[in-house]
Amino acid sequence: VILKKSVGIAGTIGGSSFEHKSEIEKIEEIKEQNKILLEKLYRVIELIEFGLNEIKNDKYYEIITMMYFDKMTYEQIAEKLNLSDKTVKRHRNRLVNELSLIIFPDEILEKF
Repeated sequence: VILKKSVGIAGTIGGSSFEHKSEIEKIEEIKEQNKILLEKLYRVIELIEFGLNEIKNDKYYEIITMMYFDKMTYEQIAEKLNLSDKTVKRHRNRLVNELSLIIFPDEILEKF
């Protein structure tokens, strides 16, 4: 294994300099940054799952699953649920607002 030191113009990732780091050190730094990113993404997924679980008993919860998981349009959902497009949009908006209050309560409070 050949270890190279970078010379000349230094590259940066995430604000840290790669100048004078071996290739292995660079790879380890990138791995650590990716690990941190993955942990953040897992936390976001947990928050979304928690929020969805909190609203799952809503009469119109199915609108969320149809729209975001099944990729159905307002028109398709309205037809399937025998509702108007306007009603589907209204309930989708209401449920998304409820989710945002559950998932991001601190951010909501900061707006006031």
